[in-house]
Amino acid sequence: MDSDKLIRWARFGDLNRNPDPRIGYEINQLARQGICVSVADPVGLYMHKFDTGTFMLDPTGHGDQGSLQRLPRGTFEFQRGGISKEQGLRLRIQVPDGVKNADSRQLTVSDIYDMKIQRHIKYGAQFADYIIMGVRAVAILGGQPAPAECCRKIAMEATPFARL
Repeated sequence: MDSDKLIRWARFGDLNRNPDPRIGYEINQLARQGICVSVADPVGLYMHKFDTGTFMLDPTGHGDQGSLQRLPRGTFEFQRGGISKEQGLRLRIQVPDGVKNADSRQLTVSDIYDMKIQRHIKYGAQFADYIIMGVRAVAILGGQPAPAECCRKIAMEATPFARL
């Protein structure tokens, strides 16, 4: 069963939220093997990974490959938690003060260029595609798998989500 079908049938999470189907599916896969699963302390939904490799600074504003520069240190800073422990909670994205173009204009997040889609950043939400969210779990081996449940038509009709 794929993650979208599972989330519809079990009625947990929201298909429109990136991490919900994947997290639920991964936990379900462990439980189906008889592994006891619990959320690790501290409980939370965390940023596990953030791929910044496609972002460059564009001081000219034209997206010319020759003028793009590496982002200065401090552009991405975790204000709470940390990516090194896969427990990022709050990420601040800001071109550091004093980083200016040739006209002495302070550069901003809008001067960050995404090489993958070949566009400048307009909205903070554009970074979400490069963040992997997750929970930290504890797994205890030696349990017995619970019997699989059939995805009944009644359960599917009662859910507000689209049909399978």
